Amino acid sequence: MYANIAAYQAADEDVREAAVMAAIEMSKATRTLLSPAESINSLTVGAVHADHADPDHTAPPDPYPNFAMSNLASALGLGVNRSVKPDFLEKGGRFAVGMTNVRGGGLEVHARASAHYGQQVATPSPTGRLNRRMLTSGTSNAAALTTRSAHFIADALDHVYQNDDEKWYTQKTRAVMLKTLLAHGASWGDIGETLDEAYPPHDPRKWSPRRNTITQFLGYGQLDTSRVISGDSNRITLLAQDLIHAEQRHEYIVPVPASMLKNQDVRTVTITLSWTCPMTHTTADHRAVVLQLVGTKKNASSFWDGVARTRRAQPNATTADRGTLIHTVQEGTKKMLDEQGRLVICVQAISKLGFELEDVPYALAITLEVEQQTRSQLYTEVEQLVRGRTRSRIGT
Repeated sequence: MYANIAAYQAADEDVREAAVMAAIEMSKATRTLLSPAESINSLTVGAVHADHADPDHTAPPDPYPNFAMSNLASALGLGVNRSVKPDFLEKGGRFAVGMTNVRGGGLEVHARASAHYGQQVATPSPTGRLNRRMLTSGTSNAAALTTRSAHFIADALDHVYQNDDEKWYTQKTRAVMLKTLLAHGASWGDIGETLDEAYPPHDPRKWSPRRNTITQFLGYGQLDTSRVISGDSNRITLLAQDLIHAEQRHEYIVPVPASMLKNQDVRTVTITLSWTCPMTHTTADHRAVVLQLVGTKKNASSFWDGVARTRRAQPNATTADRGTLIHTVQEGTKKMLDEQGRLVICVQAISKLGFELEDVPYALAITLEVEQQTRSQLYTEVEQLVRGRTRSRIGT
C-alpha cells in the first residue's frame, strides 16, 4: 500500500492504522503461536497494545493510536485442533512501527521497542541504584499483569469462602476456579466490532470464518477483572465448582430475580466454563474428556427462546467448544426461561476413550445482567434466592 517509509509517514494516522491491521491480517500465517503456548490445559495470554506512557512529538509512529489491538509482538492462534488461543489478552505495552523499505517498492513492518512506549518496570542498575526503571513491552508483561489479576480474584474467593470449613485453595478445583474467573470478564469490545466490519471475508453470510480470524488475534478478548470481583445493582456473578465423571451431567437451576422478568430491557447472561482435562494421544484434539454447556433446547447454539450469542461479536460456538475454556455471552429481551419456568444451564461430560476416567475438576461462572440500573436491586435479589439452594444432578 505504501511505496516506502516516507509515504507511510506522510499518510493520515487513521489510514496508516487501517493499513497495518490489514497487513498483519494478511501475514497471520507466519505469526503463529510457539510451543507450549498452544497447550490444552494452560492459559495462553496475548498482549494488548496499550500502556500509560505519554510520548512526545519525537516518538516514532504508533501503529494503533485509536484501538487496543493485540500488539505487534503478540503471536496469533488458533491452538490445537483449531481451539481458541490465545485465551484472552491483557495490557502488554505498545511497540513502535519498525519499517524497512523493500526493493521494488513496499514496506516490511515489524515490532520495534522504543523508549517512548511501554510499561514502567524495575530494572537492574549497573551503579547499584535500587529505584531504576525502564519502559518495556511484550507478552511477558501481559502474563505478569494476569497473575496480578489472579491475586485479586483469589482475595475475592477468600472472602466468599471465609465461613466455609474447607478453603477454596485446598480443593481440587482451585486452578479452574481462577482460570474461569479470569476469563469471565473478557470481551472483544470496540476493537472486535471494528474488525468484524473490516476483516475479510466481507460477505455478511461468511461471518464465521471472519470471526475465526479475529479470534486468532483476540481470543476471548481483553481481561476486565472488575466485572468479576464486584457486582452492581444490575449485575451479579455466580460461581459453581465440582468434580464430574465422564458421561455425567450436572444441572444448574439459576435463580431468576423479578427485576429480570418484569422489564423489557436487554438481558445478558455471560457463561464461562473451564476444566482440567486428562490427555490422550488417540484423538486429534488430545482431550480425553470433553465438557459441554447445554440447555434444555435442542439447538446447541441457543440456550433459551429469544436469546442468542450471534448478536454480539465473539468467537464462534464451534471454535469455543474445541478447548478446555468456553466463554459465551447470550443476549435477548425475552424471559429466557424453559417450558417449566426455569433458567437451566447444564454441564455435560463426554468421554472420548469409551471408558470411565478419573473425576474432572471444573468451574462454572454465570453473570446475570440487565441493561439499566433497577430499583429492585438485582444483586440483592439473586443473593437472597441463591442462599440455601442446592444443585440437582442428573446422570445420563
